[in-house]
Amino acid sequence: MRLAGLACLIAIALAVSLAAITIGAILSTALLIGPAAIALRLTRMPALATLAAAGIAIAATWIGIVLAYDSFTWPPSHHGWPVSFFIVALIFAGFVGTQVTGRRRRAG
Repeated sequence: MRLAGLACLIAIALAVSLAAITIGAILSTALLIGPAAIALRLTRMPALATLAAAGIAIAATWIGIVLAYDSFTWPPSHHGWPVSFFIVALIFAGFVGTQVTGRRRRAG
């Protein structure tokens, strides 16, 4: 019985460590590239773009944490979504939003 429990714990630890590497790579890439790309679409000055990128990254992180915490109460299943999903989704939505508004500004 103890050997089966130990094997289960080892399998869970291995799965979590491998998933953390993958999720960490996706999240770190999104937090490094996404806010900078959004900021460059919003402003033309490098100093302002740097400050805007930092602000966007911090805002996306905190909003993602709040949404993940709040997602435990969402119907129908009442299971929470991961924080990394919300952070990447917010950054992606921000980039798509700046792309759409940028095209409208260039066309108009």
